[in-house]
Amino acid sequence: MARLAGDEFVVIIELLRHADEAAVVAAKIAAAMKSPFLLFEEQRVFSTSMGVAVRRPGEVDGEALLRRADTALYQAKASGRGRFVIAE
Repeated sequence: MARLAGDEFVVIIELLRHADEAAVVAAKIAAAMKSPFLLFEEQRVFSTSMGVAVRRPGEVDGEALLRRADTALYQAKASGRGRFVIAE
């Protein structure tokens, strides 16, 4: 996991065989983020929107993969926060 910019982070998961497995991971992250966090001695609740992109067979362009994830992220935000969209 790495911070990409501002409040955007990238999570790279290796050895997944199918987009369904990435969806399971995204659902677990979304569920974990629904719990309040203690921040500066106060309970805070955050929403999480995610764009998920799975590397296509033979795909070597990491920037293209990131662009697909970013497009999916904005689709998730547009459809209501607190959800994820898997890139086509």
